[in-house]
Parts: sequence; structure tokens; C-alpha cells
Amino acid sequence: MAEARYPVFAAGQTLTKDDLNRLRDFLDGKDRLVARLIGFGIDCGLSGKVVGSDLRIAPGLAIDQAGNGLLLDTPFTVAAGTAARDETFDFIDPAPGGVTPVLVITDTVEEASQCEKNGCEGHASTGVRRAEVVLVAGRLIVGAVDFSTELLLKEIPLTITLGGSVQGDFIHLRDAILDRLVAVGVVLPPEVMSRLSGLQIPDTVLPAIRMYRAAFLNQVFFAALDLLRCRSLHAATCLRDATRPGVALGWLHVTAGSPVWDCRYRHDFEPSEGLVTALFGGGCDDPCELLRNRFEALVRSYAEPAVPAPADPPSTPPAWGDFHICRKTNKVVASRNLYRGIPTDCFDWVHPPERLPPGWKDIYVQESPYRKPFEPPVPPQPDVLYAIDPVDFAEAGVISLLPAVGALAEGTRAVLKDVISGQHVTPDVRVLTLAEAAALPGFAPQSSVSLGDTIVLVRDNQNKIVATGRVTNQQVLKSTGADVAGAREAAGTALGAAREARTVATAADARVGEFATQITGVSADVMELGGKVTGFLAEVGGLHGRINAFGTSVAAVNARIDGIAVRADELSGVVSRTADEVRGRMDTFAERITLAESMTGRLGRDMEGALNTASRVDGRIDELYKIRLSGKEQGLAPERDVNAGLVDFFGVMRRSVESVATTRRRPAVREELARGDEALSLLVARAGQEEPLVVSDRAAIATLVRSLVGATAQAGLPDEAMAEIRGAAETLLGRLGEGGR
Repeated sequence: MAEARYPVFAAGQTLTKDDLNRLRDFLDGKDRLVARLIGFGIDCGLSGKVVGSDLRIAPGLAIDQAGNGLLLDTPFTVAAGTAARDETFDFIDPAPGGVTPVLVITDTVEEASQCEKNGCEGHASTGVRRAEVVLVAGRLIVGAVDFSTELLLKEIPLTITLGGSVQGDFIHLRDAILDRLVAVGVVLPPEVMSRLSGLQIPDTVLPAIRMYRAAFLNQVFFAALDLLRCRSLHAATCLRDATRPGVALGWLHVTAGSPVWDCRYRHDFEPSEGLVTALFGGGCDDPCELLRNRFEALVRSYAEPAVPAPADPPSTPPAWGDFHICRKTNKVVASRNLYRGIPTDCFDWVHPPERLPPGWKDIYVQESPYRKPFEPPVPPQPDVLYAIDPVDFAEAGVISLLPAVGALAEGTRAVLKDVISGQHVTPDVRVLTLAEAAALPGFAPQSSVSLGDTIVLVRDNQNKIVATGRVTNQQVLKSTGADVAGAREAAGTALGAAREARTVATAADARVGEFATQITGVSADVMELGGKVTGFLAEVGGLHGRINAFGTSVAAVNARIDGIAVRADELSGVVSRTADEVRGRMDTFAERITLAESMTGRLGRDMEGALNTASRVDGRIDELYKIRLSGKEQGLAPERDVNAGLVDFFGVMRRSVESVATTRRRPAVREELARGDEALSLLVARAGQEEPLVVSDRAAIATLVRSLVGATAQAGLPDEAMAEIRGAAETLLGRLGEGGR
């Protein structure tokens, strides 16, 4: 407990050691109290890892249960097999085995130096406080803030196949959500309980409606987890007292004969209850009020169209005005309204994929290492949990396809194209059968799609739209990259074939050269033979007496002829073999040239396809971004900008008036604000229209202004200030034509 007493000094007093020590203890207690107001646990650093046979703890900073600041300024290293001390802590359970390094405060006293002057009776001793790591047998007892033990996390979200089938138990998940919220004491309004508990997905509705309901229930499931996680953060004991303070850094244990470090069993930093409440924006009666409002608003915002049954004929195509488009500005306003508990029609019910990513729930049980200190945990978006492309990648605007469900396909396609063209985006709307849609690369069922997506309307054999989906702009860009990669691969193959053909041709040319050289040698032999025969005939004609010499010459000529014959036989074989080899190589060369020509043709076709796709995507992306690049917000008409700004201003005013009211005045303030909630909801719903709200909804604006003025008065503003506010309000109401009502 912090020291509550402190000395009060006055002139002429005699100070004793007790006075000075009491001042020290008081200041020390104030420091610890401030630290406890901030939070408890590891603030930074103090990570551990096993290196070889050693455990190493990095330097870092922590705050223990008593508010002591613990600074480990040098690394701590200990052999993994070091025995634990014979010490115990309230938060360590020895049963699991292993050891836990615990950072504790140490307070030692250094003896005073000796007096060396006459009359000196001694100097003050010096207290020294340091942080020390001690090894304790066992593992950290995980408290209420460990959300991994949340029972609702054991449930699995629903998934949707490309064929429109919902996988999972809808009724079980619905009941599990309601039962868990009731079990932890969350009180929901009767209409919210009734609306949620009565929802089912029978086979008697179209696939689009089944998928829409599954997407809705999943997002209600995620909103329930967000609410439960907020409550778990407030479940920790406020004072966090411990018999002996300390901060657990992790758990070292042996698995399969090797030391293993598990950082999950450590005292992660926990901000104080008041800080968490401020970050989440809750109130004194419900710290998680905003997340509860969000859950209720999601349920109230759910609405589905009246559509024919699966066997019924299609309905007439919807009108242009039946389709609702949400721009970025509208979606920001809608998001804020959800936290105020106001239903909105500018909300994306994101359809889940056929398979959930393995770590979809990790975001609820693990803090992101990139989260800034004291940054409030933002509820994760469904596309992040599903690991799918965002709904509006290019921020072109989101359109709900629900009005198309059950209608005649081609007529609806024409209306959709007109609607999208009116938003300065080139439409890509396709009508396909279920089999054709499933075979379309990148297709996924979806009811909320971007204006820039490839929109797919799935028809049945009656040409009735039974499901909707999309191929996102990201998928189109990915397919373009694949086309270019295929063209690059074809070009490489063609180049390789051409190089190999050139090698074969070079080898054949060398072989032909060798053959020509051998032919030249034969010609020389024949010419030599001719010369010898000519000489022989001359000798016969002029020298009849040299018969013996003639016989010898004949023998020599015969021998030479025999040699030439042998040489000719050899040459004939060489020529034959060379010709065969050259012919074979030339055939191979021809094949390579043919392959090169084929691959070159494929290269041309693939490159042409890639360029066409890239050109088409470039044109569509250019249309989606050109308005943003010109500095205009999404082609939003000035009237819509003014409308959105007006609605946002009223929302800020409403929250501000409520936040400045004291606890005693807040009920009266809320009662006045409630008089204008219906008007605010109406203005929010109509903020996206072309006509200015100050023209079309003067009465609603007047009602809201009176509500804000009344709430400001109930908040206790001085009379002089209220007179000025009322005067300004009356002037505004007079201009709206609503004065005096």
C-alpha cells in the first residue's frame, strides 16, 4: 500500500531520520501509484529464445503488480538445465513442470562510508534497487485476459461453396452466439433477440438468400467475439495484488529431449481498466457499450428482399432506383452509426469462401507485433478473417446485388449496366449458368460488389437470377500477370528451339565440309592413276623390248588399282554414312524450326491476349481511378459531399454534447438527444442522394437541431451561452422555413 503520510516542514524544526525517510517513502509510493495507473506487465523487450543449450533474455522494461518499474538493462543468459530456486509466486503453477523466469525488484543497502572529520557521527547508507531474473518451477497461471479460452472461439464460421451451398450448422452457430452472450450477462433488446433467434436457412429459399443469411450470421458471430474480447479485457482484477510482485517472462520446458521456449505464458502488458474503457469508448455502466451497440445495430440493419420461391417464375427486372450504391464517404458515416447503434443500409455483408484460412481465429488471441502502444484493438474486418480480396479494392463504390435476386436475368443485366455506367465506370455484367460461373477463374459468390468488378448474375433454367457473385479487379490483374508469364515462357521455349536448331545446322555443315574434303582426296587419287596409265601406254608404244619391265609395270598398276578400289570402297561407306547422318540432322533441324515457328505463333497469340487483357484492365482501372487522381472524391456530386458532411457534423455534435455532460445530467441529455435520433437516422439514410438534404429534409434537420439545442441546455451550459446558441438555432430554423414550430 502506498504511503499516505508525509512530513510538513516549517522554519525552526528539528529534522530526524524518520522525517526524511517518510518523505522518501511518500514520493516512492506516488511513483508506484502512477505506474499502476498506466498498467501492468511487459512494456517492451524481455523476449527470450533458446540458443544451443542456453536461454537468453533480451533487455527490456516492465511494471509489476505493485507499480515497481523493472529495468533489465543487460541481457540475461542461463543454462537451460539450471535448477529453479526454491521460491513461489501466486501466479505460477508448479504442476506443469519446467521453469519460468520471473523479473523481480531487489532492494539492497550499501554500508555508509566511515567518518573522517571531527564531530561526524556517520553518513547515510545507500539503498540500491535493481531488477533481477529468478527461475521459478512451473508455468504462469493464465488469467481472464487470455481470450484463447473463450468458449465461443470453439465454434466454426459458416462457409459457402461455388455452387451456393452453405456448409456448417446454421442453427447451432446462431444458438451458440445467443447462449454465450446471455451466459456472460450481455442484455440484448427483445427485438434483437427475436430477430436473430428466428432466422433460419431452409431449402425453400433461393441460393442467394441462403448465402446472404450465412454471411450475416458470420458477421454477427465476429461482432459477438469482439464484444466478448472487450469484456475479457475488463475482467482482470483492478488492483492486481500479489503476495510477492513479479513479472513472468515465459515458460522454458523440455520437449522430445530439447529445451523449448514458449512466450505465450508471460505477463503481456495490460493497460489499466480506465485506460481500456477510454480506448473502447464505453461508459461507467458498460465499458464495452460501443461494441454492444455495434452488435445490436448489425442485427437491426439486416434486411432481405421479397423474392420468388425456387420453382416460381422470375419477377420483373428491378428499376434503376432499386439498386443502392455506397460510396467511401457514406461507408465512413455508416461505420460510425453502427457504434451509436443506428441501423444502416450502407453495410457490406461479406460472403465467406469455401475454405477458411487455418489461422482465422489467431487475430483474436494474438496481438499484432505492429500494433502501437495503447492503440485500441480495432475489430477485424470479415475479408481479413476470410483472407479474401476486399470488397472495394479500387474504392469505386459498392453496389448491393440483392434487388437482382429472383428477377429476369437479361432485363436485370441491362438495368445494372445503366446504373454502373451512370457512375462513370464501364460495366462488366455477365449472365451465366451455375456451371459456367463455377468455371470462371476467380469467381466467388457475393452480394456486395465493387462497381469495378466483373459482376456475375447466376440464372436457372427459367432465366431467373438465383445467385450473384463477382470476379474482383485483383483477380483480373492476377490473370493478366499469368498471361504475360505464359507468353514469356513460350518465348523462352521458342528461343531454345531456335538455338538448338542452329547447333544442329552447324554440325551438319561441318560434316558436309568433311565429306567434301574426302571427295577431294579421291579425285587426287584418280588423277594420279590417269597419269600412271598414260605413262605406261607410252612405254608400251616405244619400248617393245622391255617385256620384263612391262610385266613389272603391269603388276604395279594392278596393285595401285587394287589400292584405289579399296580406297573407293572405304570412301563409298564414308559418303553413305555421312549422307545418312546429314539427312538425320537436317530432319531434326526441320523439326526444331517447325517447333520454333509453332512456339513463335503461340508467343504471338499469348502476347496478343495478354496485351488485350492488360489494355482492358488498364482502361477499367483508369476509369476507376481517374476521378481520384483529379482530386475529386470518387465522382461524388457536390450535393452528396455536402450531405455527407452535414450528417457527419450532426453526428459529431451529438457525441460531443453527450460526452461533456456530467453523470448527474447525462440521463436528461440522452432523453433530449433521443428526440432527434429518428431524424438523424433518416438523414443518414438519405445522405447519398443527389438532392441537398437542406431542401428535401428540412423538417428532419429542424427536429435534429432542436434536439441538440435541448440537450446542450440539459448539459448545463451557462445562460449567456445558451441564449447565443438558441439565437443561432432560430436563425437557422427560420432559413429552413421551420421557425416557430
